[in-house]
Amino acid sequence: QACDAHGTGDGLCVSIGQAAVCIKGAADGAGCEPFGASGCADGQSCQPLTLTAANTYCGRSSGIPTGSPCQNGIGAGNQPFSGDDCGQGNVCLALQQGTLCVPYCRVGQNSDCPTLDGTNFTCTPLSQIDPQLAGSPWGLCQPQQ
Repeated sequence: QACDAHGTGDGLCVSIGQAAVCIKGAADGAGCEPFGASGCADGQSCQPLTLTAANTYCGRSSGIPTGSPCQNGIGAGNQPFSGDDCGQGNVCLALQQGTLCVPYCRVGQNSDCPTLDGTNFTCTPLSQIDPQLAGSPWGLCQPQQ
């Protein structure tokens, strides 16, 4: 539900353990924009609040680029608000190649995915990668087969 983060009702009330916190700029799933100009302050990136819902928030970020090693982020099993090592539009994810910054996307929006070194990427729904994430609006950008 919405809460009053800065006097404008612009927050999202989120339960974490025994507490509830008001996350700035995430009211009604609006949050920040992870696939364009995010509007987040320097040192922050627009991150998904969870991998199963579309809510986003501006969180601490080290700005590590796509494909680089990382350690922190919800995709790496860290708690929300712990910060994400990865830059805008990426999530830190444990893969066979190691824990790397991987671009995420909105399901059905291949335009969210980059072209890297001449390779086109497409948006694969998280539910196809992990059945426990069924219903998630997010996907991961993976090389086109």
